[in-house]
Amino acid sequence: MEKLFEEYIPDVIKNDKENYKQVLETLRRDAMLNPDLLYYRLNYYDLRFNKNELDNNKNGFDIVRSLVSQEINKKNLWLNGQIVKVNSYTKRSDFVVDIASFFESQKSSIVIDSSFKFNTASGKINLINFFSMIYLSENSDILYDEKVNYEALNNDAKAVKSKELLMLYSQIKLDDQNFTDAYLKDQIIKYWFLFPLHDESNEIDAYEILIQNLENKYISTKFDTFIILAGVRYYFMDEVSEFFIYPEEISEGVQISEVYNTVGFTAQAGYRFFLSDSYSILSYINMNINFSISTNAEVSELDSTIYIKSEVSGLDYTSQYFVLEQPEVSIPKVTSIYLRTSIPIFMIGKGFSLEVGVMAGFSYSSYEITYSYNYMKVRVDWDEQNGGYHNKLLARYSVDDRTESLSQTNFRIYPTVDINFLLINPIIFQLSTGYNLLELKAGLTF
Repeated sequence: MEKLFEEYIPDVIKNDKENYKQVLETLRRDAMLNPDLLYYRLNYYDLRFNKNELDNNKNGFDIVRSLVSQEINKKNLWLNGQIVKVNSYTKRSDFVVDIASFFESQKSSIVIDSSFKFNTASGKINLINFFSMIYLSENSDILYDEKVNYEALNNDAKAVKSKELLMLYSQIKLDDQNFTDAYLKDQIIKYWFLFPLHDESNEIDAYEILIQNLENKYISTKFDTFIILAGVRYYFMDEVSEFFIYPEEISEGVQISEVYNTVGFTAQAGYRFFLSDSYSILSYINMNINFSISTNAEVSELDSTIYIKSEVSGLDYTSQYFVLEQPEVSIPKVTSIYLRTSIPIFMIGKGFSLEVGVMAGFSYSSYEITYSYNYMKVRVDWDEQNGGYHNKLLARYSVDDRTESLSQTNFRIYPTVDINFLLINPIIFQLSTGYNLLELKAGLTF
């Protein structure tokens, strides 16, 4: 604005830097309402500061204030129309919310003053078109010549600007160039009065430009499909495996304790299968293979005495007693492999997504135990004639330093919730949780 209109702004304004800055901003706001306002604003500055006309009714201030309020009202009506139109777009509700919120934010609160109209007198209209043409063409080298008809030149400048906006839309449509949302929104608000645009066969409205740009940005073919992650897993509720010994006296084994998996290293590799052509909620399925190894499995307190009762017939039974002495247990090794699947249910742009799913697979634990035990087996018979039990010792002995290497496989299934943060592409962070576990991972997408 300074480059275009500096010579038309009084020196007394330019000598005060803060005031000059404010005047330039006022001119910019007027031009973005309607470039025809520029003449009225500059004419007011001339009468007020060069000719020292203080009466607002005579220096044009009342006129420009009235015209500005009318243009604000027109823009508000246009913004309302854009909101209505974008609300009819049904493919993506988040696009609608984003664009409708933008148009809503551009509204201004005003009191309508329609007491003045644009002056259509020949001299005035030529100046109005002259300043509008300068703004639209961004050409500060043109000097005013009252013999020139600037209406035609102004219309040409509007046509050129409209073609530029059409070209912008064409580039978006063909996906030839990436445009930021901020840039497009600035162009739309700056030239809102030129919409809808018209080419040979189509009418293009402002909201369609924003919709098309978002569709291009969120088309599924532009998104990464592979992911590799690594991190840590913590079980805040225990993942339990039974802990057995297998003495010769009983073939099926005896549980004496439990193994708790608490902290471990985890790694994951996955692929994203898109179900639609747009990156949005429910638009893809994540399929992942997850591997983990425990770094801190714990064994609960060992049962030192094991009692097994076996019915023989009627009231007769046998009893077996195992009394363990000082068992030595290696640190259990727990590894697992899971197939994980999830779908997105919430997202903010490209950087944040919330996914729900399930992981199912196998947990494999192994350990080594060295133990000694005293064994006793007793038969207990019911004597009906005397009404009592009789005990008969069948076996009693000790077993020293018995060593067993044991393993166990468990099938497990967990519901999961994954929160993904794509901070700087391709670096991604993922926070995952189930009903008993928490994972924090980092990795790459490609």
